[in-house]
Amino acid sequence: MQQLTVSFGVSVGAMLLGPFTWQSHELTPSRLHEVFLAMAVIPLLSLPGFRFLRPEDGMEISGHRRRGRGD
Repeated sequence: MQQLTVSFGVSVGAMLLGPFTWQSHELTPSRLHEVFLAMAVIPLLSLPGFRFLRPEDGMEISGHRRRGRGD
């Protein structure tokens, strides 16, 4: 699974290099920095979805239970 994730990141990075180097066709370190920054923003796009999670979401999978007041 880890290799798949790494190869996915490399693929997305390569796809983003196209639009970032469209006008100049030069591959410079500053273009790579822009692509890395854009790739860092992609996971941040999922953050608003976490606002809608309830405290009990995922209990069946993790096996954790909420403690009662007397515990």
